[in-house]
Amino acid sequence: MPCPDATEEAVEVIRELWRGEFVNHHGRHYTVEHARIRTRPDTPPPIYVSGFGPKSIEPVGRIGDGYVSTMPDADTVRRFRESGGGKPVRPEQVREAFVCGRNADAHLEMIDRYAEAGFDEVYVADTGPHWQGLFDLYQREVLPRLR
Repeated sequence: MPCPDATEEAVEVIRELWRGEFVNHHGRHYTVEHARIRTRPDTPPPIYVSGFGPKSIEPVGRIGDGYVSTMPDADTVRRFRESGGGKPVRPEQVREAFVCGRNADAHLEMIDRYAEAGFDEVYVADTGPHWQGLFDLYQREVLPRLR
């Protein structure tokens, strides 16, 4: 998350735009002049916000409709929910937070860690060149075991 006040200002502008009226905003971080979203759904989409570290969780919980994280940390989820709705990343944290490879059990274990931490939804992404292999693994071995 950029600095918390920049994120708060961004969410404020986004919510104002979703009302469908023309928006003029001259804030500390953003300037919006005569902007309007013309085609809107009946219900505005939720705004999910990421936050890393204790100082960012409270504003994220206050302004966000959901919390995005790459760490299955129950304490962070609890603080997010208590606020209304981190940490510098080291290599060992990345290894703990992400599953790589074709071991279906490892993927299922990580999904379970997120569920146990209180997350309602888990999204899986592959940022490497072997994305098709990940999709195939999930179709054959992971998703059938989640049902």
